[in-house]
Amino acid sequence: MADTARRNRAGLSSAVILAIMAAQAAPATESMRASEDRQWEFRVYLDEKEVGYHHFRVQGDAQERRVGVDASFDVKILFFNAFSYRHTTQELWFGDCLQDLNSSTRAGKKSYAVKGTAETTGFQVATQADTTSIPKDCVRSFAYWDKRLLDMPSLLNAQTGQLVDVQAQPPRQEEIQVMGETILAERHDLKLEKGVISLWYDPAGVWVGLQAPAPGGRILDYRPEKLPMTGFGGGDRVASR
Repeated sequence: MADTARRNRAGLSSAVILAIMAAQAAPATESMRASEDRQWEFRVYLDEKEVGYHHFRVQGDAQERRVGVDASFDVKILFFNAFSYRHTTQELWFGDCLQDLNSSTRAGKKSYAVKGTAETTGFQVATQADTTSIPKDCVRSFAYWDKRLLDMPSLLNAQTGQLVDVQAQPPRQEEIQVMGETILAERHDLKLEKGVISLWYDPAGVWVGLQAPAPGGRILDYRPEKLPMTGFGGGDRVASR
């Protein structure tokens, strides 16, 4: 039983890492104004049980953007906290390219710290284990709200500092519930070695949902309680209580 519990915790940790490839860039759209502040706030569920939140904030303009991410999950069995997850990321972007990254993560008993900096020789990534260089002129991370990530062959995982191969599957239309309303959304499945992340976008292209697999056939489900309006400069949509 102890071995099974450990395997479940390890599997859930992998599922959280898969869902949280938290990277943080904003789209450069024609509607972008000089300076913007966009926020996504999701409640996170393991199947139908709420386990925490994941918040994203993108500030700046097309030339320079600052991104902050904050996530907190707690999975409880009876009265015991079986798994906890804490993650923060701060990023600086020039144009569409990542310039600087600092992330801190606690997943169960494991801790991660990543520092990334763009240099002339490539993107330098320092973790607790080693320092590596990604020989690319422009590195991008998992910018879920920017549909252009679906065109990328690889993306940087801000939690682990690893460059991850990705492959987007053809989109399809689905009706989904978003903050109490039924909308026709576009679903994109992003295939990775460890599984598939499903992303939903509303008709205006705003990211509105995410699902990722968890151990035992369970699902991590992101349900929004605060979203930007269409494009940049449109304010926020907030779920009614």
